[in-house]
Amino acid sequence: MKILLILLTITQAHAIDFSITKLCENEPQLIENIEVLNTISVSDLTLYVFKNFEVPFIGDERSINSILNTPTGLDSYEVVSDTEMKVYGWCFQVNGVQPDRFMNQIMLDPTEQIHVNWFYGYAHYKNEQWIAYCTPAYEDKSPFVCSN
Repeated sequence: MKILLILLTITQAHAIDFSITKLCENEPQLIENIEVLNTISVSDLTLYVFKNFEVPFIGDERSINSILNTPTGLDSYEVVSDTEMKVYGWCFQVNGVQPDRFMNQIMLDPTEQIHVNWFYGYAHYKNEQWIAYCTPAYEDKSPFVCSN
């Protein structure tokens, strides 16, 4: 009986919450609860969700350039003035914290309660300095992003 209970515990899947936040509102565009048996990277989880739930994206195992057909390259640069710009892209959080590593370097333990969230954000450049990184676009709702 003990052996059977241990085997059931070992093989029991756990779930990781995965979401994508809307570009201009702090609410989910997509929420999925993904069953996971073993430790998995944010990269593997993200690419699995995008492929299996048909989420359009551009990216690889290290980073995501576009989700849901957002602009890339120079099309993602908002020039505010001669001395200020915002560069938009996708950022992720694990349990509300933005890791300082690539997504393939972050491992998730499915036995813990985990929520991975992707949001559209920007790096802010002003007066020859980068002053912010991964500020959510929904916070200031710039017409550059939220005009539709």
